[in-house]
Amino acid sequence: MGTDSKIEWTDHTLNFWAGCTKVSAACDHCYMYRDAKRRGFDPSVVKRTSAATWRQPLVKARATGEYKWKPRARIFVCSWSDFFHKDADEWRHEAFTFMMERPDLIWIILSKRPERAAGFLADYSPSIIRTVIPNLYLGVTVENNDQRWRIEELLKLRAYAKVLFVSAEPLLGELDLRLDERITCPNCGSESKFAWSADDHDDPTVETAFCINCNANSYEGKYSWDDFCKPHLDWVIAGGESGPGARPSHPDWVRKIRDDCQAAATPFFFKQWGEWGLPKSLGAWDDSLEAGEVGLYRDGPVRLEESGGWGKRCAGELYPRDLSTSRYHKFEDGQEMLKIGKKKASNLLDGVKYEEWPE
Repeated sequence: MGTDSKIEWTDHTLNFWAGCTKVSAACDHCYMYRDAKRRGFDPSVVKRTSAATWRQPLVKARATGEYKWKPRARIFVCSWSDFFHKDADEWRHEAFTFMMERPDLIWIILSKRPERAAGFLADYSPSIIRTVIPNLYLGVTVENNDQRWRIEELLKLRAYAKVLFVSAEPLLGELDLRLDERITCPNCGSESKFAWSADDHDDPTVETAFCINCNANSYEGKYSWDDFCKPHLDWVIAGGESGPGARPSHPDWVRKIRDDCQAAATPFFFKQWGEWGLPKSLGAWDDSLEAGEVGLYRDGPVRLEESGGWGKRCAGELYPRDLSTSRYHKFEDGQEMLKIGKKKASNLLDGVKYEEWPE
């Protein structure tokens, strides 16, 4: 429950409790449900994990006396649950206090229940949280515009976290992040980024803000903090779905998120296409495929056999003759996707790897 992780944007996972209940379409094919059933316990029951699991961040190497989980390591909290699940209310303050023992770690909390976060965090002073957990990342899963309300709830937590982020994985529909919604400088009208500091204040509502274009500021009395700043996202992760029953993500949904991030100078991390990949469009004698790769020839998928010979169009063990099968998907706009597996589908978007991190 506390372990090194294969998740591309974290180093370790730490589950103070395990088990969860499904709340939206992103939960339909939850990997925790699949793995929990394989291990023989009910995934819908939230249970506290062992003391040994909780202590993982405090374990030191005998030879050096240094922590095994190195400073600045990224810790994904409750990857097998939701940190703000109601069934974990009795343990949450204890877990939060425990996180304060390693302020040198990056604590990443990703939730589908941000509406419950504000009530919990209200028990703490924002300035204290920023001091004792200075690298707190708070994020929400948003799979489509139907769940965009979670972003609005997340932005209310700006005072507590170093980084606010969205994980659009699995991406199941178009998502409008509205990253360009920001307040312009009240003095010069600039839409450039603003800098701010809370070093000298206990109350985040009186943080100092200033325009990096004209140096107008909120600490000389003419303008207020709210004149300058609007809660914003610091990081966006996107990815397609993997595992049994995975649903395809339209490339244009991903491109829109990337373009929105670039326009707002927001770090963008494209984790994966998932099980579904973009096919290559092949000519009659196209030899650009490598062994095992898949492409489209006219109206059907074709695979280059491992031996180097051509597979039969619309035939073979991977792609049956019926193009409506679970291994082929055609969106309403004609975009075709093939179920080729996470590894072959890769994490390249238009030939580019996007693995950007917040500062």
